[in-house]
Amino acid sequence: KKCRAFSVVGAGAACGAPGVKCEGTLACVRTGTGTGTCTPRVAVGSACTEGGAPCTHLARCVEGTCRYDDPSACK
Repeated sequence: KKCRAFSVVGAGAACGAPGVKCEGTLACVRTGTGTGTCTPRVAVGSACTEGGAPCTHLARCVEGTCRYDDPSACK
């Protein structure tokens, strides 16, 4: 395995190109086939859209709101 150097970029920066990663909890949101933009993740309870910025870790966009899965629904 060969290691490669990479750059860490902040909110609003271009990402998705080889060697370019978003910092911390930011997500690289792509708008098509090219590179994307580093975007903050959406907090639980906040409005979200499919294909937009992803929800915070372990949450998902359900009916326009970021939420955790209901454990009682698991079988």
